[in-house]
Amino acid sequence: MAINIDLHTVPLNGDEHLLVDTNIWQYIFGIQASQNDHGYSDLLGQLVTREIPLFINAQIISEYINLTTRLAFKIYKRANHVSRHFSYKRCYRPTPDFNTNYDLAIESVKSEILPLVEFTMANNKKVFESINEYTMYDFNDEIIINDAITNRLGILTHDKDYLDYPGEIKIYHL
Repeated sequence: MAINIDLHTVPLNGDEHLLVDTNIWQYIFGIQASQNDHGYSDLLGQLVTREIPLFINAQIISEYINLTTRLAFKIYKRANHVSRHFSYKRCYRPTPDFNTNYDLAIESVKSEILPLVEFTMANNKKVFESINEYTMYDFNDEIIINDAITNRLGILTHDKDYLDYPGEIKIYHL
């Protein structure tokens, strides 16, 4: 069973190596980043100051960029009062607003996130295990968990779904 580590009650000991999930990056640097980041901005500052190794993978970067542009799409639809038939791919992606938000997401990854992390490398065997012997109902979460396990990392996330993982992995959250 996943090991639930609430950082409000259990202090970091300094030996942790953490794969930082998409939602944490969104809370801190995303398009809707705000004061209500659940305390993750402060935590990130502490982790960086204490030189706790932080990691990311291509899956998380992809989710961050896609989520950023999907959130921008929702904002665009509200602001422009477009019909519900206004599609993301066919209608929104050709707009200057999409291009601006896509560029901002890429720049955020390059200038704000990547300087703080190291990359993990995907284990193709674990990817196939995720396909053939899945234990989660979210494939992206399955890939992220298997990457963390392969690289002996805990996961820093605000996503409670990770706690449903039946194997042993440390899930850190506020």
